Amino acid sequence: MVLALGMEHSRQATAAQNAVTEMTNELLKKNADTLKMGTIATAKEAERSIVDIETLQHTNQQLIDVVLTGRFMERLGDHAVSAARRVVFIVSGFDPSKEPTRDEGTDID
Repeated sequence: MVLALGMEHSRQATAAQNAVTEMTNELLKKNADTLKMGTIATAKEAERSIVDIETLQHTNQQLIDVVLTGRFMERLGDHAVSAARRVVFIVSGFDPSKEPTRDEGTDID
């Protein structure tokens, strides 16, 4: 009888050990799958950040183009004013750059 009880306890211990082993293996598989999914998600986000950098570069270039266009327009306006002053001088002999302004010599600020 003692021998039978010892064999039963041994069988139960083996069954418990098998259950623990199965559970451990199952948890390891699930953790590996979760880790893989997390790694894939991280890789996708890393690729997305590359697109965001390209978007920033594009936006930066567009802003530079706008600023340079504004500078060009300002220079064009300066040349137009200069040409208009020359035409006024040629037609009338009046040089506005040599004449005092209206406010000079007055107390008006």
